[in-house]
Amino acid sequence: MERIIIVILILLMPGIFVSCRKPKCDENIPAIAFKDFLQYRDAQGNMLDSAKIIITFKDCDGDIGLEDSDTIKPYDYNFLLKYFEMVKGAWVMKCDTCFKYRIPVLTPEGQSKILEGEMGMTISPFYFDFSSSDSDTIKYSVTLFDKAMNESNAAETPAILTK
Repeated sequence: MERIIIVILILLMPGIFVSCRKPKCDENIPAIAFKDFLQYRDAQGNMLDSAKIIITFKDCDGDIGLEDSDTIKPYDYNFLLKYFEMVKGAWVMKCDTCFKYRIPVLTPEGQSKILEGEMGMTISPFYFDFSSSDSDTIKYSVTLFDKAMNESNAAETPAILTK
C-alpha cells in the first residue's frame, strides 16, 4: 500500500510544481484573434445599420489603452478596422482608415502585468457601404496598438453577408 501511495505522489509531483509557476509571457507585442461579428437586428429580424466586432487579446506587458490626453498622432487611435468588399470573387480593400477607435487604458489586476480578455467595438452608424453594389459580402481586418505603438497581428473576420 505504501508503494502505491509513493508511486502516486511521484506521478503527481510534476503537476503540482508546474501549477505553481507564474504564467510565462515574453512577447511585448499584443496578440489578437477574431471571436465574433454581431449584426444588430430589429424586432422583426431585419438587419440594422450597425454591428459589433469582438476580438480576444493578450498583451504581456499590459500597456493597452490611451489616456484622455493622448490625442496627437500616433496616439490618436489604437483600434483600427480595414474594410473589404468581395468584388468579382476577390477581396478588395475599400477603406483602411474608415473605422478608428480609442481603447481606454486597461489596468491589469494583481502582480502580473499580463492583460488578457476580449473586447468588442460597435461599428456605427453604418458597418457597410450602402451605396456600393459590392457591399453584399464584406469583411474586416482588425489591428490593435498598445501604448508603446506595438502593432498586433491582423485578425480578419470571415465573409459577412449584409443583405
